[in-house]
Amino acid sequence: MWAFAKENDAREKANEIAASLTNGREETTFLTEYQKRALTESVDLLKPYGIDLKMTVSLFCEALDIIGGQPGHLRIAAQFYKTNRPDKPFEAKRADEAVRDFLAAQKETVCQHRHETLTCYLDQLLKDFSGRNLHEVKQRDLEAFLETKKEWSPKTTNDFLGMIGLLYKFAQKGNRNWVPAGYNPAKDIDRQPAGEGDVELMEPDEAKRMFQQIDPDLIPFLVLWCFTGCRKEEAARVTWQQIGSAFKKGELELRKDQTKHGRAKRKRGARKMPLLPSAMAWFGWWPHKYGPKDSGMVLPLRWNSLTQLSDLPKFIRRNTGIVWKNNGPRNSYISYRCKITGNVVDVADEAGNSPAKIEKHSRAKSVLLETAKAWFNIMPPAAGNDIPLPQTVDAAVAPVTAAPPVADAVTSIVKH
Repeated sequence: MWAFAKENDAREKANEIAASLTNGREETTFLTEYQKRALTESVDLLKPYGIDLKMTVSLFCEALDIIGGQPGHLRIAAQFYKTNRPDKPFEAKRADEAVRDFLAAQKETVCQHRHETLTCYLDQLLKDFSGRNLHEVKQRDLEAFLETKKEWSPKTTNDFLGMIGLLYKFAQKGNRNWVPAGYNPAKDIDRQPAGEGDVELMEPDEAKRMFQQIDPDLIPFLVLWCFTGCRKEEAARVTWQQIGSAFKKGELELRKDQTKHGRAKRKRGARKMPLLPSAMAWFGWWPHKYGPKDSGMVLPLRWNSLTQLSDLPKFIRRNTGIVWKNNGPRNSYISYRCKITGNVVDVADEAGNSPAKIEKHSRAKSVLLETAKAWFNIMPPAAGNDIPLPQTVDAAVAPVTAAPPVADAVTSIVKH
């Protein structure tokens, strides 16, 4: 079976074959030089793992049977197992670093408004957990954190828990093994139901106390929140120049970039809402009392960020002693306005919402007409003897189409 050019080479091979036969290794007698070299190299490769060649071949064949006999898929299957196995080792990641990377990635995939919301939620989370690793935040920690957020509505709480789920999902995707596979401390926390029964309205007396005891700089912002149908975030974007224009037109107009739907790039954008007599009176009284404002934001700059806005209800509760109602000013405006006008469609236009959502989430049908009228009769204190401001009005029944007499009074004060 073998041929050699030199006799010595032939004798050397003959001696090798004879030795193999003598030692009972007949199968090696017929291996080519390439096969012997491959066999030797294979044995050397297996030495670090402590398994022999036969066991290796056996395991290899079993693995091929499992994945369907495709050798090229064996490496892919091994990589999948490494990524998804239940006991996969992870690399601890600080919560603040994880949040930073998560927000940077989200900036490329979500709208600006959503990114601001995520940032606001996570900034509050980091106040308690920035010094921990992400995997050290437990379910009980989140539950204790939510106990401090009594002012949050059910929807806000549910959004927050959903956002936590996104953060932990991000921590496990790709090559980010920051937490154990499947770990999410928010997963088993019960979500809060948000139905009609959850509508919380402020009583007129509570609103009066709030206006009497709150920092005067916040009064114009609260007027927008209580008496115009603005969302809290929308009211924070209104300027004094817009208020001046509203006095002339009898209605407040929000630009597309100021409204919730406009900033989210939806079909609905800019909207108009009536400047009711109560709002007109407050905006006439405040500049006379604390100085005119021709420019700048209605909400002071120290409050004008999503983080400060989220803390504002807590500040109001602490400084006025009232029991805060989740989104109370806006819910109260919508419910009381619906009661007075009887027109959910028009109120939905003013509030920038759909009639269906108002019926489901914001309207309390048990409201008394007297309570609704009392809400819109909340007026500022008389400014000395200069403005005999009305104490009761019925103009909340219909939108204001022209500036009421109080606007003329304001004009005379400015001249004076």
